[in-house]
Amino acid sequence: MALDLWFKLDIQNALRAAEQASGAALQAAGNEHDPYAAGFQTGYRAALTTVALAFDLMLAGAEPVTRPQRPAEPSTQLETEHSP
Repeated sequence: MALDLWFKLDIQNALRAAEQASGAALQAAGNEHDPYAAGFQTGYRAALTTVALAFDLMLAGAEPVTRPQRPAEPSTQLETEHSP
């Protein structure tokens, strides 16, 4: 059984290369101002950022992720009425 070992720098470089290729393809197609192309580019970048975060990395220019406040947990104890 082989063990593949990836360094964070290798992963970050692969993600940056994928981002560069996507941007270059969009530019070469001349669709930089097309709203559908812009939407695709935004989604593509979000996917790359998600993969980066899975490896505890942050792509340049990516917004840091903040966790929303969780609502208070409901009580697990049952309230009982006591009759006099």
